[in-house]
Amino acid sequence: MSSISIATLPRMGRDVLAALLSTGEPSNLAIVDVRDSDKKMVVFHCALSQQRGPSAALRYARERESTLGAEENQKQQVFVLEGGFVEWQQKYGNDTKLTEAYAADIWEEY
Repeated sequence: MSSISIATLPRMGRDVLAALLSTGEPSNLAIVDVRDSDKKMVVFHCALSQQRGPSAALRYARERESTLGAEENQKQQVFVLEGGFVEWQQKYGNDTKLTEAYAADIWEEY
């Protein structure tokens, strides 16, 4: 059994988060908005969407279903981005409307 619980999860204040977002280096930060009424679709991905992205999507979907029940869970769609960020960046990496803070040199080998 895990020693992690809701009570032991660390909290971050809004000013700290704002400072992190303001540094211009958001590549080490992921923000996941899980408000049900605001988000009808959630898309998970990793580099290739073969392991980490699908695993996270599966855990998320299972947790939602066990918490909310199957009927309520169906109000939100959970997807895995096919081809992951590797395929995404090949087509949309340089599109600043679709991809934030894209660094082409990092993805050249893909």
